[in-house]
Amino acid sequence: MANRIEAQNRGRHRLQFEVNDLTGGFVTQAATYNIEDKYLDDILNMEIVQGMWQKRKGYTYSGSFTPVTNTPGKSKGMHVFNQREHLHVLSAYGTALYDTYQLSQTDGGKRIYNNLPPSGRIRFADFEGDCYIAHGKGSILKFNGKSVTETFSPSGDVLAVYGNRLLVGGLISDPMTFYYSAKGDASSWSALNYITLDGGSGERITAMVPLLGKLFIFTNRSIYSLVGDLEAFAVSQEVHGIGAVSAEALYVYGSVFYFISEDQKIYEFDGGNYPTEISRHISHYIKSEFTQNATKNAVITHYKDSIWFTFDNSYVPKDRVTLVYFPEYGAWSKYKGIPAADYVHINGTLYFTGSHNYGSLYQFGTQYKDDLAPIEGIIKTTKWSLEALENIKRFKNLYIRGAIQGGGSNGFDLEFYVDDSLTASVRVTSDIASETEIWNEYKWGEMYWGFAANSSGVIWGQTKWDEFEWGRSEIKFAPKWGYSVWEAFNWGDHKEGTLSDDVGSIYRKLYLSQYNIISGKTLQIVIKDKSPDHGFRFENLLLEYIQKGAR
Repeated sequence: MANRIEAQNRGRHRLQFEVNDLTGGFVTQAATYNIEDKYLDDILNMEIVQGMWQKRKGYTYSGSFTPVTNTPGKSKGMHVFNQREHLHVLSAYGTALYDTYQLSQTDGGKRIYNNLPPSGRIRFADFEGDCYIAHGKGSILKFNGKSVTETFSPSGDVLAVYGNRLLVGGLISDPMTFYYSAKGDASSWSALNYITLDGGSGERITAMVPLLGKLFIFTNRSIYSLVGDLEAFAVSQEVHGIGAVSAEALYVYGSVFYFISEDQKIYEFDGGNYPTEISRHISHYIKSEFTQNATKNAVITHYKDSIWFTFDNSYVPKDRVTLVYFPEYGAWSKYKGIPAADYVHINGTLYFTGSHNYGSLYQFGTQYKDDLAPIEGIIKTTKWSLEALENIKRFKNLYIRGAIQGGGSNGFDLEFYVDDSLTASVRVTSDIASETEIWNEYKWGEMYWGFAANSSGVIWGQTKWDEFEWGRSEIKFAPKWGYSVWEAFNWGDHKEGTLSDDVGSIYRKLYLSQYNIISGKTLQIVIKDKSPDHGFRFENLLLEYIQKGAR
């Protein structure tokens, strides 16, 4: 008998592929078909809520410190100063320092200082009922709630409060030294009250943060900790070779440090263990998209349970990028369209001043628009090879579940890429099979044929008799028609899938051959929407396909 070469398995198998967990976030890898299904090839303007991705909210114009002008890149620092129950929101633009308490009024600020250096960041620290301001080009300033005065202090641009003393670091003449004031008195500075760290060439102090009973001192290359009251203390080097690139590129959330290093990596540090690089899955994206200067001038904040890293890559709102990290899931998302130069939190609300103008103040989380612009939400899955890249699959049906929010539209778009080629684009909506279509409740002459037919599966010629359950009185949905009642199925990793801001649900069954989605080796789906005043959420999908075997 002649030798024959053939695939080991040429059988046909009807299979199911279910996705209800995409909480891995997006990764940057060229061949995404060989990574876990929970990861994403790309994502835009989506946040994780209860384990499910939904489109983020946007911001609205709240007010301004001064008449807003279209002069970009002038914000140098912003700070909330609470003095004896009086709110002061301070913001520095160019050489001017403004103060306001009227967050919703245009031109509601007051100029309180005019001689800030034209370059460099401005840092703030509250101590003994006053706000101290450092700019690095002279002695620090003091704001008592009414006026700004100069002090007789060392010149630095890094401030901290520790052990009931005010600390000043970031000296131009000695970048690894910081001075501390007399206890409880920021007007008294001794020439002998200083500490110098043993750093290397080119190393400098970038931030000082009191936490966990210690003073953590970040340089651009190391992390030190100081224990004691500055009269009897001990300094030790916690980490060597990793530091924070700037004070703005460091943030504390839940007793954990998040910071960006000089080599454009993002770390999580709990103060005891060695820092963990949390940006390893997206490091290629960061290094290819952002310059060193964009990283150094990044600002960090938090919103709900996520950490935001806004890079100074562009002052144009639609191009400015914020990378968002969700610590609970270890997942990354990407926001575009938030032109934040500096952030502050006021009574649990997130505000920011714009990078694209001068003097503005915006409030986040108010609507499904960025000011007047619609928000585009995108989820791009990895290339699903269905664990057999070499095999051709015949795609049959797709069941998808989600929700709509905001009420500005009624669904979202699905784009299908078969073997890297865009094959079809389908709009799925909340127009589902209604109670008038439930079998056995209405006579044949009263039945509304064709209403929401795509979702109910009653178009003649598209449903086989053995695949449809006649005589039932319940609405059925995935994982297979007739196998699970809608209200009894746990979606999204055993979550019911109903949130307080949902205004409609999406339950759809798509016959893929109807849209010329027939066969291929890989399948990739993009879920997207750019409707104004409209949000959406993805919960679950299930794909039915036939494995045709290797050829």
